[in-house]
Amino acid sequence: MKKALFFIIPIVVIVVLITGVIFYNKDYNLDYTLVYYETCDNTDDNTYWFSLRDEKYNGFFTEEYLRNYGVKFSDFDYENYTYIVTFGHELKGITYSPKKTKNRVMFVFPKQYIGKVVLCKENTGKVYIYRVKKMDIDCDYHERDKNVSFE
Repeated sequence: MKKALFFIIPIVVIVVLITGVIFYNKDYNLDYTLVYYETCDNTDDNTYWFSLRDEKYNGFFTEEYLRNYGVKFSDFDYENYTYIVTFGHELKGITYSPKKTKNRVMFVFPKQYIGKVVLCKENTGKVYIYRVKKMDIDCDYHERDKNVSFE
């Protein structure tokens, strides 16, 4: 019995570690729903997207930032959702990974994800607001065009 445990325990540990590494490096798709869009005067200031989320997440952007662009949407439900805002381009997809975060809890667990978005190439001159599940996700606000691609 001791010989069997001597071989089984290391195998289980290795399998758990490999599985953890796979899930840690994986990109997860985020489902989204368009809730608002409107023509906007200025969609070319290199802010392609950001999120609005529950205040406990300490987001960098606020609803006031949207009002500066003349956006009148105010039906935000931060208790249940996070909102992805795109400027000038429709959202084609958004992903996140535990590997790419701004902050961590206990040095290991992801706290704030850095999203990766795919936007339509065509600049429509509109601002779009999408609803996603409640989570702490945002753009890299130091390099706002990082993790943005166009199709």
